[in-house]
Amino acid sequence: MPEAENAPRRLRDPHPSLKRGPGWLIFAIGLLGTFSASYPHGCLNVLLPTIAKEFGVDTSLIVVINIAYSLISGVLTLPFGRMGDRIGYQKMFIAGQAVLLVSNILSTFFTSSFLTLIAFRCLLAVGAAMVLSVVQAMLSQAFPGVRGRMMGLYSMSVSYSGAFAPLLSAGVSDSFGDWRASLAIGVIFNAIALALGLIFLGKFQNKPSKPDRKGQLLLILTLGSLLTALNARTITIPTPVMIGLLALFAVSLLLFIRVENRAESPLLDFRLLKDKRFTLGFLGCLIGYIVSSACNTALPFFIQNVKGQTATVSSLCTIWFSLVMGTFGPFTGGWCDKRGPYKFMLVSMIIQTFAIAGYASLGENSPLWHVVASVALYGLGGGLFYAPVTSMVMGTVPPNAGGVASGMLSTSRNVGAGIGATALSLCIGLMKNPARPFDNYVAGQRLVCWIMVALTALDAVFMLLLYLHYGRGKKESA
Repeated sequence: MPEAENAPRRLRDPHPSLKRGPGWLIFAIGLLGTFSASYPHGCLNVLLPTIAKEFGVDTSLIVVINIAYSLISGVLTLPFGRMGDRIGYQKMFIAGQAVLLVSNILSTFFTSSFLTLIAFRCLLAVGAAMVLSVVQAMLSQAFPGVRGRMMGLYSMSVSYSGAFAPLLSAGVSDSFGDWRASLAIGVIFNAIALALGLIFLGKFQNKPSKPDRKGQLLLILTLGSLLTALNARTITIPTPVMIGLLALFAVSLLLFIRVENRAESPLLDFRLLKDKRFTLGFLGCLIGYIVSSACNTALPFFIQNVKGQTATVSSLCTIWFSLVMGTFGPFTGGWCDKRGPYKFMLVSMIIQTFAIAGYASLGENSPLWHVVASVALYGLGGGLFYAPVTSMVMGTVPPNAGGVASGMLSTSRNVGAGIGATALSLCIGLMKNPARPFDNYVAGQRLVCWIMVALTALDAVFMLLLYLHYGRGKKESA
């Protein structure tokens, strides 16, 4: 009788993934984990000009810091997402926070050269991939009835970390006169997130299965060879080697697709791609992250080197993207729970197209309010996009495949960040003129921004297709 009395109580438990405490703790731990994983990457963007001067590195080469991070995290996020489906999201979350804690300590106290910084950033990328591959799956599984609102709040966390990380790091760096001091802040966040995860997180629904080792190896070869080939010019890889990397990418991609279609527990279930909402949503996210990376990496160099402002002023100008995006994210997520996501995604792409055109029109004589207006408009577009598209994508997959979907979205973020930083580096290199460095940079920035305008317009076409097929009249559903 006692067991029979307790059974309904367990079934009514709305948050079985908590060891103890109220349900909102899952939300709090997920958002804190996201911030702690995103802060170390975001805090360095505004400090890249300072780091380049200290280590004597060229502007077109300093972005290797971001490229290395994006390459490692882009390769590992999807395998970690599938591993989270097998072993449990809480285990992956806790392990990732431990790796982040160690890598942040090493970066703060033992960075003595450009190469050691890159090495520590690679370790940091491993920890970030472990955490970010499962956070969205955790929230989606814990709060299925309000998925849109949860994804909106998740988007707010990512946005606010992108807003306050540069501002906080710039203020600490300017105050202490050493950019390494800003990295110590990440140690505090990682320690808190790790402690909360160990104390409160319980078991999530998972699907024990055999690891897909062949798929993992082929995915590493596929993404690694592609991202390395894209950055061949930046890291001075000879042309024959670049061609060989592209050939390796093509062969490994074909083998990966063949192996995954036959695997019992595939790393990437290609059946998910049969749903147009999943496929176009994933492509929309990938393009959005490419555009965001290229533009947001370019602005600190423009404000500090071309306009002659400090890192703090640069942060205050660029913070509006994340603030506006983070503020609108939760509201948009709640609205799409009631009205459907498709109108918001279409309108957001139209807004972002005009915003990136504003980035492309920046010149040496442009006032700072022009920068702020373009940044804020771009943030508005992002606030209307990422919560609805994430909710739509996560809603197309079964609960036991949430780690794969979450991993794919995080992979799109990391791969997109790498491609965007690569595009910026290539465009600046093409316009290189040692006699006129400022004009060289402005011309390169304009070139990459007009390319991003074209990509954003393509993204708008994808969102239009989704709206026409799912979002008109009676087809519109929450």
